[in-house]
Amino acid sequence: MGTHTKNRRSIGRSTSLRSPHPETDWELYWLFNHAEAEVSARPRWNEAELPHDAYHRASIIVGWLEAMPPAMAAVLVAAYQPRAWPGRFELRFRLLAGVVATLPSARAGFEAARERGAATTATSVASWVDELIARGEDEREGALRAEACGVYERALAAYRVARGNRASLVEDEEMDEEVT
Repeated sequence: MGTHTKNRRSIGRSTSLRSPHPETDWELYWLFNHAEAEVSARPRWNEAELPHDAYHRASIIVGWLEAMPPAMAAVLVAAYQPRAWPGRFELRFRLLAGVVATLPSARAGFEAARERGAATTATSVASWVDELIARGEDEREGALRAEACGVYERALAAYRVARGNRASLVEDEEMDEEVT
């Protein structure tokens, strides 16, 4: 297994964040987007070890997440777990979309807008932020982005501490298939 060094912008849910350790991005992306399918896959004649290997790798990554402070692990789950987001929200925040949607400041802004009544028709934090983007509230969007970046970067640093300097658990070939 080799460390994947491709720019994380290759991943479909890219962002402007640049990780100094892209293998962590690939591991977390693989865990939330591919591990379940690989674990439950029926092995073909030449891939007899695939489900066991995938289960083992996923268990190790989950163990590293569980070794982190729960709030930090929740940030990474929010970042990497696939979800359907409102269009502008997804396009603007990409990987940070789930993080932004869970920020206390975003939730407070959404609740305040709902209390004002006519200020929003949104039914979720994400749809409220999507409305902000549509209205061109760049300063508010920028503040949410900056806050989400800081939270994400601290969570990723906590993951790096939990995983240590171990070799990547995701092979280059696996991510090359994702990019093509």
